[in-house]
Amino acid sequence: MAIKNHTRLFKKTLIYLIIILILIVIVYISRKIFIKNIENFAADTGPIKIGVSGPFTGGSSLMGISMRDGIKLATSEINSKGGILGR
Repeated sequence: MAIKNHTRLFKKTLIYLIIILILIVIVYISRKIFIKNIENFAADTGPIKIGVSGPFTGGSSLMGISMRDGIKLATSEINSKGGILGR
């Protein structure tokens, strides 16, 4: 009986270790991809494009126009301070 319990505990421990190893690999790969994307973003010198979808006509057009104007204001403030990563 003790051998069966020992074997069961060993199998559970092995499964947990495999799961932990898989998670470590996933985190490592995700980190590498994230760093590569950040480097590519920083290397790009073109403008950053911002799109907005909102109600620009109809009954809710005042909200959409206010939203668009707020985005334009924020964009001009950010650009006057040097932009994002110099872009």
